[in-house]
Amino acid sequence: ELREERDVILQKVVPREQVSPQFHDLNGLEFQAAFDRAVKQQLRPSKLVMSLANGIVLYNGEFIRSNPPNDWMCRSGLSTADFDKIHAELTAKGYQLECHPSVILNDQKIHGAIWIRK
Repeated sequence: ELREERDVILQKVVPREQVSPQFHDLNGLEFQAAFDRAVKQQLRPSKLVMSLANGIVLYNGEFIRSNPPNDWMCRSGLSTADFDKIHAELTAKGYQLECHPSVILNDQKIHGAIWIRK
């Protein structure tokens, strides 16, 4: 029972909604693997930053608790045309753009985005 009291105290100090495992300098494959693990733990990306290093797109950001779990969408590696199409489709379904990083690689703009429906 002491453990239960401690868990209640910890929940008050660090609410579960504020769980935010951060990720840094992940390439596309590493980001996908981290994303897959996070979704299995009922987390969703909350912040997403893209950068370039030696011609490779790197991802940084954090995951937070997903409640409810299916009211968000995250996409990365999108062309401008793909981003515009997906953005229009999701906006029509009531999603709002929460985060929209991009980088320029070989004269092409590459987009990432997180949409959420509240």
